[in-house]
Amino acid sequence: MIPFVPAFIIPYLLWYPFIPGALIALAFKDKRTYFQTLIALCSGLVISYIFFALFQTAIERPNIEGEEGFLITMVDYIYRNDQPYNCFPSIHVLTSYLILRGTRVFGRAIWAMTSAFSIVIIVSTVLVKQHVVVDIAGGILVGELCFRLAGTTLHALSSRVKSTRLE
Repeated sequence: MIPFVPAFIIPYLLWYPFIPGALIALAFKDKRTYFQTLIALCSGLVISYIFFALFQTAIERPNIEGEEGFLITMVDYIYRNDQPYNCFPSIHVLTSYLILRGTRVFGRAIWAMTSAFSIVIIVSTVLVKQHVVVDIAGGILVGELCFRLAGTTLHALSSRVKSTRLE
């Protein structure tokens, strides 16, 4: 019942350079936010893989056999190389959400652009990969929890280092 929109394969594939590009930009802009985002990303991936190991999920994809065109060719490539299981939480959503959270340090204009693109990537996971709302909510929830925990941990560590330097 989820609509299949082949054009959304473009933002789905642009996720691959978007995540490392945004992380590199964060590293130059604000080291603390970069580390917070990177720690959240790594811990979110670990949590996702634990879910994948313990609670295998799968989705049914649309049959694109017999359809033609450049966009269908790209969708077919993704479908052949990324099997329709391990959907909850969605890693595309998790990582895109973390970039949305981390890029606030760039100011309104850049944050608005990265947020809009993150949201389009999240939508692409539904319209191309056929993820369901729970997969999206799970990716956002895991991302938010990891981002907050990474921030709290970094704050505690920096406070500890400051107090040690004073002694």
